[in-house]
Amino acid sequence: LFTGCAKQPQTPETPQEEAVTIRVGGLKGPTSMGLVKLLDDAENQKTANAIDFRMAASANELNPLFLKGELDIMAVPANLGSVLYNKTEGQVKMLAVSTLGVLYMVEKGGETVTDIKSLAGKTIYATGKGATPEYALTYLLELGKDVNVEWKSEPTEIVAQMAAQDSAVAMLPQPFVVVAMGQVEGLRVALDLTEQWNALGGDSQLITAVLLVRSEFLDQHPQAVDQFMKEYAASAAFVNDQPAEAA
Repeated sequence: LFTGCAKQPQTPETPQEEAVTIRVGGLKGPTSMGLVKLLDDAENQKTANAIDFRMAASANELNPLFLKGELDIMAVPANLGSVLYNKTEGQVKMLAVSTLGVLYMVEKGGETVTDIKSLAGKTIYATGKGATPEYALTYLLELGKDVNVEWKSEPTEIVAQMAAQDSAVAMLPQPFVVVAMGQVEGLRVALDLTEQWNALGGDSQLITAVLLVRSEFLDQHPQAVDQFMKEYAASAAFVNDQPAEAA
């Protein structure tokens, strides 16, 4: 279990920290979209601390840097929090759930996908093997022999694959669904996996990504992390409230 939630006690007597540089990592797509206003502010020196941001296509690019102490905070699929927490014996804390849902099933060349059960016997192209998308899909489908999932490294691979076929089904996150619909003729959104998840009942949500911090960095710079979280919350609110400007 990943039980390492960060605690950031602050009191009026706490001495003011000097500004630091926070090294942040995030993935292409929804895990980093909430950061865009914060990153723009950082480039214009409007944030309390400098932000050194690194974008990656896969969490496998960020994990080694995080474990070596070359990243301080990163936005990654939720299950990696528990993996890193156990691998480091608790030296990783979760700051926030940063992304909910955003996974969709899309279909090209027909309207055969109407619910989860209708996926039986089909091949599904997907990304996120070993991460939240795989576990969410497994939970929803109760994967059996009649469902074949072909895992790709990036959503752009799936878009290219679907463009070359007459019919295909894929699981994609936003914003790649919108990208795919602009590039693949006849593509439609067949299922919102958040709706499918909620329909199963149970006291849970489809959590896609979380924000992690190294415990050492949190202990050394609690005020910097606290200020980062305030700025991140404002950035996420900006993206949700003003999507066109955020885009």
